[in-house]
Amino acid sequence: MNEKLSDKGILISGGTGSFGSALIKHLVSLEAPPKRIVCYSRGWREQGRLQRELGDKANLVRFYIGDVQD
Repeated sequence: MNEKLSDKGILISGGTGSFGSALIKHLVSLEAPPKRIVCYSRGWREQGRLQRELGDKANLVRFYIGDVQD
């Protein structure tokens, strides 16, 4: 499965929630992570927390603030 994701882009809406953040942490820890990981959520504080938790691997993720209801 790892090889199938390495050339893909993945958008995770609700990326700072419990499931979304766990999924992002898993994806960045893969041997060959996806080409692009986008975290889309409305919580800017939570995005900052997640960036700090990811440490050096935070550069693999693009963070966008928004709400899918808009």
